[in-house]
Amino acid sequence: MRDLLRFLEGHTDDVVEDLLSHMKIASKEQDYERAARYRDRLFNVQKAAEKK
Repeated sequence: MRDLLRFLEGHTDDVVEDLLSHMKIASKEQDYERAARYRDRLFNVQKAAEKK
């Protein structure tokens, strides 16, 4: 929810950086399902940013 608010406020780059960081951490911890969720969120944020 916090990421959505930040995105809507125009902080897209910050949201992308945070999602990438969380995805890398999850992957390093071999929590691939969690990493995939972050990957999917990242994809959706980037897709929405293109439409802005």
